[in-house]
Amino acid sequence: SSSSSSSSTSSSKLQSSGEDEWVMEAPPPEERRLLADIRCQLVLPMLVLDGRLELTTTAIHFAYDSVHSGGGGGVGDENGERRHEDASSGEAATAGRRSALRDRTWQSSALRAVWQRGFLLQDTALELYMDNQRAYFLNFFSKRQRTQVERTLRSMHTPALRRGGPLGWLLGQSKSSHPTELWRQGRLSNFEYLMYLNTAAGRTYNDLNQYPVFPWVLSDYTSERLDLSDMRVYRDLSRPIGALNPERLAQILDRYQAFDDPDVPKFHYGSLYSSVGAVLYYLIRLEPFTSHFLRFQGGTFDHEARMFTSIAQTWHNCLHNSSDVKELTPEFYYLPEFLENRDRFRFGEQGQMDDVELPRWAKGDAREFIRVHRLALESDYVSANLHHWVDLVFGYKSRGQPAVQAHNVFYFLNYPGAVDLALIEDPLQRRSLEAQIQNFGCCPQQLFRKPHPVRVYRQHSREDAFTPLHAGRALAGTSHAAARRLEVECAPAVPLNTRITSPPCLVRVCGPSGDR
Repeated sequence: SSSSSSSSTSSSKLQSSGEDEWVMEAPPPEERRLLADIRCQLVLPMLVLDGRLELTTTAIHFAYDSVHSGGGGGVGDENGERRHEDASSGEAATAGRRSALRDRTWQSSALRAVWQRGFLLQDTALELYMDNQRAYFLNFFSKRQRTQVERTLRSMHTPALRRGGPLGWLLGQSKSSHPTELWRQGRLSNFEYLMYLNTAAGRTYNDLNQYPVFPWVLSDYTSERLDLSDMRVYRDLSRPIGALNPERLAQILDRYQAFDDPDVPKFHYGSLYSSVGAVLYYLIRLEPFTSHFLRFQGGTFDHEARMFTSIAQTWHNCLHNSSDVKELTPEFYYLPEFLENRDRFRFGEQGQMDDVELPRWAKGDAREFIRVHRLALESDYVSANLHHWVDLVFGYKSRGQPAVQAHNVFYFLNYPGAVDLALIEDPLQRRSLEAQIQNFGCCPQQLFRKPHPVRVYRQHSREDAFTPLHAGRALAGTSHAAARRLEVECAPAVPLNTRITSPPCLVRVCGPSGDR
């Protein structure tokens, strides 16, 4: 039946039902050969589709048959019951979700990279990167199945996959040049390097529970003017968010010492720096995250007091609220649109919430905020101290005794591999645990077990802190499909209105006076 299904799938031209799919002409029957046929899940933001993965010599085909999803993007609905929606009815799906309930086919020759991924703390998933810069997240029901599929995919030796694999796709560099060394030498920007670390550590745009995480780098969101050469305006990157406020840290340490549970290891923080809720909190004004937020909240917006209304207030909460240790998302450094209510949604119970309130130094302009924030990320101070933050999130201070000493221990269900779901026989207990894991965040995979090397950088002035050449290379290296626009400040010698092409991004070059 598997061979029959594959044959019928490829018997005619495979038309795209969305711009993200590759259109493929059916090859002659003698060129089609079934290599693997296995049940799996296609993981999308706030949605998981059950189906079958068929690998042939010419195509990768996911045949959708049902969906299980629930409030908060977990695997159970608000009553704790798993809900299955038949592919033919889709009665419970919104219009946006219905568009996702379909089969997908990709040419095998379009496969550019294959990365191992985790899902629900289990090491059972793969993410496939295609030539059109889109990625697809597949979860399997055992690590053995994942290994079998990965070997089959790599055995195809597609032209794109041979051109350098994941590093070549992500950075345009050969495997001989390790990203850490390129960053240390100043050949990669801080933004580029953080994107690489997120990708290598399993962060993905397909699972909001494992969304890419970026650091807060500034601590001044109230001043009229911001001097990026003044170290006092920066956040201490050697400490986790929860340890920046000495008074709050003292309370956290007292609670840590007093905690005694035979079944739960000690932890400093009960919430993680990145989770479904944190991502939707920041990106609520930007579709499709607005719809995801409504689904997460059961169809209604939250009260204004609990929503993202002000950057300064959010930073204050992260310093003083005992349960708020959120870091940032990449959008804070390149995408001004997420700060603006362009679709005129009526947020909050009173419908009075609109654009995000910006720091005074941003002059009421979301683009100015992004421009200055990006300059801060690429500043000398951050370049000299970013390795400390990498140690906390991706490195040796993220696990074990070094994490304890750094006051950087989270609840045990935030760590990959903390529980083996396959060993839980009670279906209700398993569904409850899956929902808890899905909604409260997952730590990145540990990439470094020794202190991260320090960056070798040169002192430079504010005017040449982010040159046009540097900007073009940084944007070309990003993998976010939503990246469209970034303003950069350049040296006076560059002619105004200079156009820099780095598809698919538009770079606006600004002179010191702000003229574009």
